[in-house]
Amino acid sequence: MAARRTFPKGKGVAPLFWTPGLTKLNKMVQERKNGRKRDALIRWRRKVLADTALGRWKENVSKLSATDSASWNLVKSIYAPRPLTSPVLVVDGHPLTKRQRAQALPNMRMTRSTKAPHAPEMKIPGTRHSTFQHITEAELDVALRELSSGTVPGDDKNHCEELEQLGKVSRRCMLRLFNCSLRIGQVPAKWRHGIIVPLLKPNMSASSMASFRPATHTSALCKLMERIVARRVSDCIEDKLQPQQAGFRPARSTLDTLVQVTSAVRRRTVRRRRPRSLTVRVPSIQLIMAALSKSFCPLAWRGIWLRGSRAFCRSARRRCG
Repeated sequence: MAARRTFPKGKGVAPLFWTPGLTKLNKMVQERKNGRKRDALIRWRRKVLADTALGRWKENVSKLSATDSASWNLVKSIYAPRPLTSPVLVVDGHPLTKRQRAQALPNMRMTRSTKAPHAPEMKIPGTRHSTFQHITEAELDVALRELSSGTVPGDDKNHCEELEQLGKVSRRCMLRLFNCSLRIGQVPAKWRHGIIVPLLKPNMSASSMASFRPATHTSALCKLMERIVARRVSDCIEDKLQPQQAGFRPARSTLDTLVQVTSAVRRRTVRRRRPRSLTVRVPSIQLIMAALSKSFCPLAWRGIWLRGSRAFCRSARRRCG
């Protein structure tokens, strides 16, 4: 919720200054195969967009009037106070600096982490040329189309929109970088760095560090390569997964599985009601229960068994840590 209010997401809305001429230029850019001509069209499109925006602003300024309510609303919106992007964190009556907040947030998360604190760093071995399949341009094009526009860039200041507008020569260079990184098992050092922004949770006090959750801004190039690798892994393991497994697969969402389980439970309770325990027969579903209200929280489960096609669930108190 906090990230949705702070960072723009999704595919975005068409700019106010987008004219039919710019639409025609955009179509020419997509159809152009020559890298130099494509880059020239991109520069020309930027110039046309800037000129259109400047002309629209001059037109609006000329229409401003002291007696017009729309003019006053525009001035008020320009000079209105902006909300703080990162609320001030106060501990023991003293506000923390940005560096202190950045250090306090990971320290708090480390104490809550369920992983081993002294676990060794995982090292990815290199891959031989004979077993490694190079990333193709088709895979890169699919991953570029799936990138979300309007997201915040990482430390390298590369936006997803800039990667989508790269020419053919630049895309080949990016493809060679990805293949080299996967072949030797190393990634650039900049991709390992992320900008952590503490976001205040809704209706929570800013005086407690537990009221914040971290949002990490990573490199857009790293996100692009992760999408390509994730698609390859998904294609490799899709045939090895059970048909009943859902939650992270296409056309098999968690909501569909919950609807099936809920329907089975209701049918069973209508036929026979048991006050203390409940036996549910689900012929085609194997369920691993998780807390959907809180992500990544450790759970203490009691009284849950999975035996083939039967799921025996006994009511027990469950608390999220």
